Amino acid sequence: MAIGSSSDFALRLEALIEKWAGALAPDVRQAFRSDFLPLGVEYDRALALIERAWTHRERVYAFDETGLARRRPFHDHLVGLLSTGGAGAVGVLFADVDRLKAINDTFGHAAGDQAVQAVGALLRQSLRFDRDASDVLTRTADEQDDYSVSHFGGDEFVAALELRSPGDMTNVARRVSRRMNDVDAQRAHGFVTPVALTVSVGGVVCDRTERTARESEALAQALVTAADEQMYASKRDGQVHVVFVADPQARGE
Repeated sequence: MAIGSSSDFALRLEALIEKWAGALAPDVRQAFRSDFLPLGVEYDRALALIERAWTHRERVYAFDETGLARRRPFHDHLVGLLSTGGAGAVGVLFADVDRLKAINDTFGHAAGDQAVQAVGALLRQSLRFDRDASDVLTRTADEQDDYSVSHFGGDEFVAALELRSPGDMTNVARRVSRRMNDVDAQRAHGFVTPVALTVSVGGVVCDRTERTARESEALAQALVTAADEQMYASKRDGQVHVVFVADPQARGE
């Protein structure tokens, strides 16, 4: 498809139009192209318009209403961590809002939404840079495009961490749990309903080593499942549970 110019703007415009059109149903692709081709002589405006639309599409795919990553981008991020060899360890933290249904039934779904938003914000905040903690090598970014913390849906959250050593995972999990269960912190993040809001936390940790893409894919899924199991153990007895995983099936002893 030619748009009448060989300039860099024209080439970028052509590539963006084709990229966006390729994601549309066949019966509307040509109409889409026809709508944008007249902008070919107004490169700045055309590029800004299409790039803004594409960025919005990518963000809708990657993040939900809590501002946290959806499952697929999080999974891809975790696979990347597991595929990279080196010193340290990789941890997966699973958190679940206790008795969210009771909050919804008693105070309405708006209160339940407040609880979910507050817990998500506290999880992300608690994994940001902390001068007093040196156990986490990389923390969730202040920038919007951060895939290391995910809202798995409903009352469930998961985070991927790079740690200095496997032994640090327990301290990190306890610290995160303490912050998410802090009443004043919950209120500061918008949960103001006069009811106890508690969060159960579990986690798993494994050594960092080079793995194939297939091994990392399987291990990422198994780690999330194992972390979920530890969260349920936490829910049963009120304690933070963390296990070390040494085998490819991500099962602690």
